[in-house]
Parts: sequence; C-alpha cells; structure tokens
Amino acid sequence: MEKHSDKKKKPFYKRWWFIVLSIIIAFPIVIFEIACIIVIPPILLLQIFLGITIYYFIRSMKKQKKEKEEEKQKELNLYRQEYKKICQGFFVNDKEHKLNILGTEYGFSQIIDCELIEDGTSISQTFGKAELKYTTTQVKICTKLFVNITTNDFENPRIIFDCKYGRNIQKNSKAYKEALNNAQNIISVLKIVISQNNEKYIETGTVTKIEHRYISEETVQDQIKKLSELYKDGVLTEYEYSIKKQELLEKIK
Repeated sequence: MEKHSDKKKKPFYKRWWFIVLSIIIAFPIVIFEIACIIVIPPILLLQIFLGITIYYFIRSMKKQKKEKEEEKQKELNLYRQEYKKICQGFFVNDKEHKLNILGTEYGFSQIIDCELIEDGTSISQTFGKAELKYTTTQVKICTKLFVNITTNDFENPRIIFDCKYGRNIQKNSKAYKEALNNAQNIISVLKIVISQNNEKYIETGTVTKIEHRYISEETVQDQIKKLSELYKDGVLTEYEYSIKKQELLEKIK
C-alpha cells in the first residue's frame, strides 16, 4: 500500500526563495518611484516657470518692436512737416516757429525759460542772452538729467524733458556723454527760441506772430498783468519780470 504524507506542499509564492527574489526585484522599482515623486514635480515646475518666462520675454520684445515702429512712424510724419530732429522726442520747425516736445506741439512764443538739472542741481540756466554754465560733481552715477522748460501756458507751465530716458547711467560712460550732448543741444535750441521771443510780441500766449512792433497801451496793461501773475507764482524771476515788463512798455504806440 502507498503511504500518503500528511505534509502539504507550500505554494511557490510562500517559499523563501521567491520572497527574496521579489524583494530584490521590487527594491529598485520602489526607489525609482520615490525618485519620481521627489524629482519630477520640481522639473515640471521648472519647465512651467521657463515657459512663462519665455512667453513674457517674447511678448515684451514684440511690444518694444511695436513701440519702435510707432515712434519711427511719428518721426516720419514730423519730417514731412519739415521738423528737424534734435534728439529723440525733441523736434524743431524753424520755418513755422514750432517745437514738438514729447509728442506735444508748442509755438516758439510759448517758451519763457529753461534750465538743465542734474541730480537735483541746476547746472545751466538761460534767459535771453544768459550764459550756459556747468558744474562738476564727484558722483559717479547720474540718476537725473533733464531740461526744465517753462512755458506761458497756465495749465501746463512746466515741461520736464528727461535726457537719459529713465535710465541710471555711469558718468564716464558713452550713454552719459550722449545724454549730456542731447541736453546741450536742447538748451542751445531753446536759447535761440527765447532770444527770438525777445524780439517779438507774445499775444495772449498764442503761437501767432505779430508783424508790427508796437501795440496799444490797453494790450500792454493786460500783458503786464499776466507777467505779474507769473512772477507771483514763481514762474518768472524778478529779473525776467522786469525785463519783459520794460520790453512791453517800449512797445506802446
């Protein structure tokens, strides 16, 4: 008779060799999954960040290109009107006695005074035949360099022209020399304009030119009254006020 054993055979998945083999195979898989959990999210975030950065960079480049094209078109339109470019944003039409400053048109007769400001200090001032003066400074970075233009427009009596266009520049750099050269050119043009204004009568702040030299006493009184208001508001100095007042008194019929 055959003898039957009471011991049953263990399933292979419960045998020690299978368990060891499973651990050996599973270990690198678990390590890989942990690495994916730790590493992949930062990589995805980095890719998203780079994508957003590239998008805004391209968008900014397109915007700058569009602005340059618009600026070029505006310049072409001004050239067609016989304007001459002094620097970016400052054009002069000596035939029609007009200025185009930062896209706004002004007549020569609207310009009263101007000065060059560097880092909060006035380094030039002109009225009529006043001399252009410069002072030196040991500051290496220029944070402000603009021309302050005074007009006879009560609503907009002051024009600020930034010669360095919003940038902070080193004083020993080429950009600073270009900005200072632009400022000098603007001051020179405005000196000519103010000098011409001294030979002309300004009628109620308009751009019109008066061919006759003499005007009525009633008109002179109105003009002196307006000059007095400008002096009281601090737009004109005492010297400028007295000079203009004397010029008007000499024009009485």
